Amino acid sequence: GPSRHRDVVLARSITAYLARKLTTKSFPEIARAMGRTNHSTIVTAVQRIERQLTKDTTVVVRDADAPVSLRYIIDSLRVALTRTRPALNS
Repeated sequence: GPSRHRDVVLARSITAYLARKLTTKSFPEIARAMGRTNHSTIVTAVQRIERQLTKDTTVVVRDADAPVSLRYIIDSLRVALTRTRPALNS
């Protein structure tokens, strides 16, 4: 949705970043899939995450005792998304 709450913006940005890095989809294709009207929002989100990764940014996560590295979050999501899943019809 159109929410601009910090948590939502971060989640949307991470989603855009991972979609770009883990697929061959273009920025416009990712924007359409995410319900965005303009692909520049996806470009900006990916650039923002790349900048934050370079700075080794930490983020506050609910239920965590201390801030968590953005790199750790993204790497964990990448592993979870790319883990080989068994075929359903085996």
